[in-house]
Amino acid sequence: TGGDPEDRAQPGPVTGPAPGPVRIRVVHSGLCLAEQGGRNGQLYQQPCSAGSIPRFSLKRLGPDWRLETFHTTYGWGCTGIQEKSTDLRAPVEDQECGKRGTAEAFRIEPVGTPVRGFRLRPLHSDLCVGVEDGAVKAGAELRQLACTEEAEGALFSFDPRPGATPD
Repeated sequence: TGGDPEDRAQPGPVTGPAPGPVRIRVVHSGLCLAEQGGRNGQLYQQPCSAGSIPRFSLKRLGPDWRLETFHTTYGWGCTGIQEKSTDLRAPVEDQECGKRGTAEAFRIEPVGTPVRGFRLRPLHSDLCVGVEDGAVKAGAELRQLACTEEAEGALFSFDPRPGATPD
């Protein structure tokens, strides 16, 4: 079961972070990070598509990472935690770079042996990014959540973006 097959990508091998253009895939659902319209920049898990907005690119910040974004209407931006919040359930959003400090910088950690996926941990809170309760449905919001051993809904793959050339 698991919903409409068109809403779910075929799970593929897990890819670790590397600088350059990526699709960020939620491992348990096979869906990708994207907006779903509107102007607030909130990120959701959505079907993986070449036309998804925003387009993501990973940039090294020393040992950590920035998730840079390109939005066809608003231009370049960064993924971060809304209003630099350290609260559980704070929204993960695409906005202008430089307004949230370490709330738009992430530690990316491998989970499992062999690796099952990668945690995204905002540096300012040391919590984890994910979808609540391991939701598999398209449209589930990305939130800042407590890190758990199971990491259900909080493991990601950084798949090279089809047709993109490294920045």
